Amino acid sequence: MSTTRSKPELVRLAWLVELRQQGQRQHWTWNYSGGDRVCALQLLWELLGKPGRRLAPDFPAIGARAGLSTAQTWEVISLNDRRRRSFSEIADAVAAWFEA
Repeated sequence: MSTTRSKPELVRLAWLVELRQQGQRQHWTWNYSGGDRVCALQLLWELLGKPGRRLAPDFPAIGARAGLSTAQTWEVISLNDRRRRSFSEIADAVAAWFEA
């Protein structure tokens, strides 16, 4: 029997795949993107259908689209920008938050 997944869960799972596949695009500044490089949250923004557009300023609302709490969204930003974790490491952290 298959499990029905919520839209935020499907978005999060797709984002985790993209984080793991697009590590070469990672950008480590507070500018969200530079050329073809993006931060982890900008990658989610692109996945939501906003490619080429600057990240909206309401970060918690963007994170919520993937089922993240406000605190988790800020942690993703911190992992990317302050602690300079790789996209794969960020994906591992996000996945761990939702493990049963």
